[in-house]
Amino acid sequence: MTEAKTRDELNQFLRENVALFDGFAPAVVAEITALSELRTFEGNEAIIECGDAGSFVGVLVSGHAEISVADNTGGRVVLNHLAAGEVFGEMSVLTGDRTVADVIAGNRCFVLLIPQDVVSSRILVNPKAITYLAKLLADRARAQAVDITSSQLHARAVARSDDPYALSLKTSVPGKIVALNVGLSQIHFGIYDTQDDSRDVHGIVDSADGGEAQITIEAGGKVTRRERPVFPFTDFFQVLFESMQLLDDKFLFTPFEVIAVGHRVVHGGAKFSSSAIITPQVIADIEALAPFAPLHNPHNLEGIREALKFFPGVPHVAVFDTAFHHSLPPYAYLYGLPYDYYKKEGIRRYGFHGTSHRFVSLKAAEMVRRPLGELEIISCHLGVGASVCAIDHGRSVDTTMGMTPSDGLIMPSRAGSLDPAVMIHLMEHFRMSPAALGQLINSESGLKGISGISSDIHEIEAAAEEGHHRALLAHKAFCYQVRKNIGAYVAAMGGVDVLAFTGDIGETSPLVRSLACQGLAYMGIKLDEEKNSQLGAGRGNAVISADDSPVQILVVANNDERLLAWEALRAIERNQITLAIKDQAEAPIPIEVSAHHVHLSQADVDKLFGPGHQLTPEHELSQPGQFACAEKVDLIGPKGRIAHVRVLGPTRKETQVEIAMTEQFKVGIQPPIRESGDLANTPGIVLEGPAGRAAIERGVICAQRHIHMSPEDAMRLRLRDKYVVRVRVEGDRELIYGDVVVRVNPNYRLAMHIDTDEGNAANIRTGMQGFIEEIQSRR
Repeated sequence: MTEAKTRDELNQFLRENVALFDGFAPAVVAEITALSELRTFEGNEAIIECGDAGSFVGVLVSGHAEISVADNTGGRVVLNHLAAGEVFGEMSVLTGDRTVADVIAGNRCFVLLIPQDVVSSRILVNPKAITYLAKLLADRARAQAVDITSSQLHARAVARSDDPYALSLKTSVPGKIVALNVGLSQIHFGIYDTQDDSRDVHGIVDSADGGEAQITIEAGGKVTRRERPVFPFTDFFQVLFESMQLLDDKFLFTPFEVIAVGHRVVHGGAKFSSSAIITPQVIADIEALAPFAPLHNPHNLEGIREALKFFPGVPHVAVFDTAFHHSLPPYAYLYGLPYDYYKKEGIRRYGFHGTSHRFVSLKAAEMVRRPLGELEIISCHLGVGASVCAIDHGRSVDTTMGMTPSDGLIMPSRAGSLDPAVMIHLMEHFRMSPAALGQLINSESGLKGISGISSDIHEIEAAAEEGHHRALLAHKAFCYQVRKNIGAYVAAMGGVDVLAFTGDIGETSPLVRSLACQGLAYMGIKLDEEKNSQLGAGRGNAVISADDSPVQILVVANNDERLLAWEALRAIERNQITLAIKDQAEAPIPIEVSAHHVHLSQADVDKLFGPGHQLTPEHELSQPGQFACAEKVDLIGPKGRIAHVRVLGPTRKETQVEIAMTEQFKVGIQPPIRESGDLANTPGIVLEGPAGRAAIERGVICAQRHIHMSPEDAMRLRLRDKYVVRVRVEGDRELIYGDVVVRVNPNYRLAMHIDTDEGNAANIRTGMQGFIEEIQSRR
């Protein structure tokens, strides 16, 4: 084909030559092509580049192309050759991961680019097309595995992408996303253009002095300021659009251009583990949680109610500070108080600044060009409020802030390190409500309370420079708390890859950053003092670690509002998929309860059962190629042993031990909750077999509950790899399991795996069925 075909010719070509469209009605094919783009690519031109977001499925209408990756020597490894009629780009669109290979035109090519939403709405509703795409995915996954592992391809895609986590907010739908953070005396807002980020606008309305409202708007690198009398929030949007008139025309917009609104909500309690589309029930739940954040949730709700009136026809999303910390394990969120305080009153560590810590984790992974899922990150949000968070492979596993936004790490304008027992004592002794206590500990405490000067770190530092004793004490106390918690979280995670500073203090005080890192070189945290001091008070993302530092030290420009918009888009996507799932007939997922077991490397097989020993299959498991072996081993920890633990085959590259939470104490180790194969910074153990012992330095985990599924299952269920879902299991004690990770692979068979603890909790047995209830998030 030398020239573009007419639409009729193109439709006929697709029906007759492209297996994907086998069995499609002519009218449906015509509709698909009408919604797609036919584009020309010249020889050696990249049709898709490694690291691109999957935005379309391509059909090669004429010419030839290749799917290839660069190898470590600069050459290219060809994974597939493409001829006219073949399909490509399906892997990234269907998995949601970045593209892991380049698609390069071999000569002049005509390519039909089918947008992702058209694939979902017109193609994935056809069972025959789903089967075709599933087989294509399986064949190409096997081809990729010949020379380069999938994890290497994924890491390379992340490293080559300028926007691996879609923080740019670009979508196929033109419009504006509004982000609102309504506080006690300040309103932060962001307006994001989904097509052109040069049109983004950020602003603050500060009414702290009670008389004049200071309005600051940043757009296009210019800052515009104005003052006006303080106004009620009911007038906010009128004031916003009046203030926007001071900007260049390119930044102006109308309410009808808004496609989504994201709202910061401080406290979501145990109710909300992810952002939520706002409904009357969600509003009622936020109101019910107000006693935990009496100075925050009511103002957040005021913003929500007014925005619903002003933008009535678009989805509004509540983004909870606490949601990111929903993954904290019980031993990290429980206080040393009677257990009934937690069960009856909800007194536990919830954590805050979650949007900031999540943004820092994503941005840090982008900056160091490594997948988030392999990093241990310590995030230091140091500002008007301050907290430190331990982020283990993308999951918050501990944080310094606690039950309310007023207890936790020392904060510049609020109280620090208030133990909940002390808070409860104060409420009982002085007969104070939680709201009154919050007002008390937010008035004259933190840096201002200690120094007697100010809550502004730069004023504190200026006074300390002049020898002011209490300023010196306040500054030292603050830096001590930061450094102490950094060290604690290195210990909690068993190591650290990235230390990141953000927030007003974290971004503008080189001295705080320097003192927070002092004495931590033995942990691999080595600051480059020159890079650090040169960054000064300027804003921006920067690497400030020494060139030989094992740990990357970063400064990340805080952008809570951007993450509000980012979360809003993803919540809307999750909600659409959840609704589509509920519209379908319920698809049962077989449940399997997995007892403790061991996967062995061949080297450890030799140590435990004798040189050259081959594992003896006893019976097949549900996953193809997996089997239970006749061999068993004992697990020996510092405290005790677990006898007769089954070995599963075949052998693996590295030995992995999976035990239940209740077995940790028996052997005297505390493994993290991890997906299979994710063994970095996990504890080791000794294994004993009939021929000897094998000591592993790492490899013991508690398995994250998960669902195995093939690409065909995933397409049928409208899910993607790494989605985190809730699953309803029916039985004597119906239960909904959250935080269930979806794992998609051509070699998998549909099954949900839980361990014996999780099965015993609800009397669940192998053979029972579960049903997808909701999509929580995507890792």
